[in-house]
Amino acid sequence: MSDTINEYDPDRPEGGSPGSSYLSRRDFRVILLGLALIFIAMIPVYLKLREDARSYDCMENIKAAGQAIATYAADNDEHMPPAFEHQGDKPRLHQGLPVTWATIVYSGMNSRKALFCPTATEAEISYSAGTKGLARIPLSFGFYLPMEFRATADLKDPDSTILLAETVNGTVDGSFNPKPMEGGNDGYVLGYDTGNDLSRDTVGQANSVTRLAFFQTENGKFGTKSTSRHGKGIHVVYVSGRAGLLRPVGAKLQRDFSGDIDRPWILPPRSMLNQSR
Repeated sequence: MSDTINEYDPDRPEGGSPGSSYLSRRDFRVILLGLALIFIAMIPVYLKLREDARSYDCMENIKAAGQAIATYAADNDEHMPPAFEHQGDKPRLHQGLPVTWATIVYSGMNSRKALFCPTATEAEISYSAGTKGLARIPLSFGFYLPMEFRATADLKDPDSTILLAETVNGTVDGSFNPKPMEGGNDGYVLGYDTGNDLSRDTVGQANSVTRLAFFQTENGKFGTKSTSRHGKGIHVVYVSGRAGLLRPVGAKLQRDFSGDIDRPWILPPRSMLNQSR
């Protein structure tokens, strides 16, 4: 008869013998704690992957918008659409919404793409008059005003001239929009801090482009404290169709030795700026 005495183990399952292979309650708690720590550590990774996916979708959407404009131009003697249909100094309205470039080129859009960024909030989105059964078109991409009606041949460097960029509507989220369009629904067009026209005074005195999706810029300063929709910048499409990323400092206008606005906001020749619409 063995004299060995089995010690009581409160974690041993009922009927389990000493030395048997089993998970104690203490082991189970350690495993749960480890899984919880792994889950917590993975949250930032998941959020980064989700943001990267949304940023990629945004880039694909704005590229599709640029392609729709290129299709329009191909059908219209290589000329781009208007930023919006003009009724005097204001956009023409249809059922209370402006008729914009988005309304005009929407039929040429890839049906699987949209004219807005998945990251844009409802407050940041503007609306254009709808077409083909749509009551309205949501968008968070703005058309650079000097490009309306222009032909690629008018520009000295289409691959370095921005056509579309991510925008916000009105002055939400601390964005810079000192000259809002009437009604505040204006994220469809990129204007200047001096106005929403191409007069000599407006263009000559302009310091920056407005309504871009940069935040903490309401004072017109685009520096290290400024943020953007995608962390490092916003997506843009150039006249050539090339996509790129613009940082907050890119909202500030640069001028060449003659005083003309330089890359990436290049203007057509001065003689073309005030051509009749």
